[in-house]
Amino acid sequence: MTAADPFLLALSEMVVDRVNEPLTIHSAAVQDTLGEREHLLAGLVSSRAGVLIDANDPVFQMPLVCAEKPELKILLRSLIKPGDFGPGADVQLEHQHGAVDAKLRLGDTIGTPGSAHAQALALLRALFDDRLHATEFAVITYSEFEMRHPLRKACLRYLMSIAPAFTNLRTLLIFAQTDKADISVHCQFRRGIRFYISRDGLQRRNPSEMLDADAQAFALTAREQAAVLFLGAGFSASSRMPLGNTLRDSALTDLLGRPSEHMTNAQRGRALRRAFSGRGVLTSEEEDPAVSDDQLGATLTLEKVIRMHRAHGGPAIPRVLGEFKQSHDSKLANGYRGRAVTDLQAIAERGGHRLVVITVNFDELLEHDSDAFDVAVTDADFRRIAKRLPAYLDGTDNDPRVPYLKLHGTITKTSTCIISDADTMTGLPHAKETAVLTLLRHQVAPRIPWFFVGASMRDYDLEGLYKGSTYIETVEEHWVAPLPEASIYEFANRREVVWGHDVQRRLVTETADVFFARLRRLLEAQPANSP
Repeated sequence: MTAADPFLLALSEMVVDRVNEPLTIHSAAVQDTLGEREHLLAGLVSSRAGVLIDANDPVFQMPLVCAEKPELKILLRSLIKPGDFGPGADVQLEHQHGAVDAKLRLGDTIGTPGSAHAQALALLRALFDDRLHATEFAVITYSEFEMRHPLRKACLRYLMSIAPAFTNLRTLLIFAQTDKADISVHCQFRRGIRFYISRDGLQRRNPSEMLDADAQAFALTAREQAAVLFLGAGFSASSRMPLGNTLRDSALTDLLGRPSEHMTNAQRGRALRRAFSGRGVLTSEEEDPAVSDDQLGATLTLEKVIRMHRAHGGPAIPRVLGEFKQSHDSKLANGYRGRAVTDLQAIAERGGHRLVVITVNFDELLEHDSDAFDVAVTDADFRRIAKRLPAYLDGTDNDPRVPYLKLHGTITKTSTCIISDADTMTGLPHAKETAVLTLLRHQVAPRIPWFFVGASMRDYDLEGLYKGSTYIETVEEHWVAPLPEASIYEFANRREVVWGHDVQRRLVTETADVFFARLRRLLEAQPANSP
């Protein structure tokens, strides 16, 4: 392993000496098994006279001999929720004859656990290990591979909530071995991981406390001047709309004729080149040997795959867009909305701010059944919005609706949807660019807070805007992204000279639901009068 190994990078940031301070818990999810990294952990624990607990050790598959720990038992009972272990299932914790046991209870009987339940029950027993309660430094490892989503979420919640029951422990490192990152599991508010270590590298998350400062600053500024919310696919995730990479993988599966969702970036790039090199499907840059397979895969977007699909003879309206529309229409018909959508609707309806919402999403979840948004889709819409913006931003506009700029079209008018990078390479159309520049040029000082929410920063039609002096000199960027993608860091590399610090200080590594719930509370605490 080299110094650039993502596991070593994460480990170096997790290991912090703390004297006379409460227990600090750092957690990481590791794609695949720990493998040889177990030796690194063993060496680390040995050097600090600590304890390494592997919950997969067979010793935890049976009652564990240990001292009775009533505080821990009470705490765990409070953390175990109905449904964690499946419908009608519960956990019975008991200490008898000098040993603790965790049993699966099905109604009035003790059930025989399957492999997934056995892993979770072993983890609960491991927490009672006497060694954990007699040391200041410990590492716990466990496996999620056999577990379904609710149980994965529950196990991480248990581990991230156990501090009150450990009086001696000062530093606890937790490593969950998993097959993939799952935002709803690994990015729980105040109960999530700090690091995700995958075959593609290291993704860092910030402490949840940073949310309050960033949301507060945005809320205060929005009352006096323009404040932009730029919505990407992550905004609609809790409404169960597919993320951009999910759509990309579905389209790539159609193109390659085999599943692609579990491929690494390098595998995606290699598969495309093997299938289509020299066949007029890939661009000269995508064919260039100087661009590695990993680089090609890392920059792969839905729009790129659609362009390749069309070059290979695919339909003008791809299957993935039709499936997206069916899912979207079903949610509108059923009235289903995620928390982020309903909170932003409430923020817009209440008023008392100068918000502008911009999106590259196709869905209509936000504007459906809401009169709080002035929606721009066509060129005529954008020309109208551009004329309205100065009065809106000055607070002299009689129209209370929030300007909502849909740069890539809307799903009920599929002809407006921009789905191929052949359409984005030429940049923003004039009417759309004029509307955005009107927003930027109207602001003098201070800078406009511009929060990218669930955005990948891979929309090529916006690159000219982002590189322009008007944007650079006017905007103060932040990102709401529970697991920031490499593309965010690549974008930020061009901006860090201007900022004077790295992008990590500008990341709200929480879900859109968490961010908008906090922003709504802050704005509702202010007077609702128009600014």
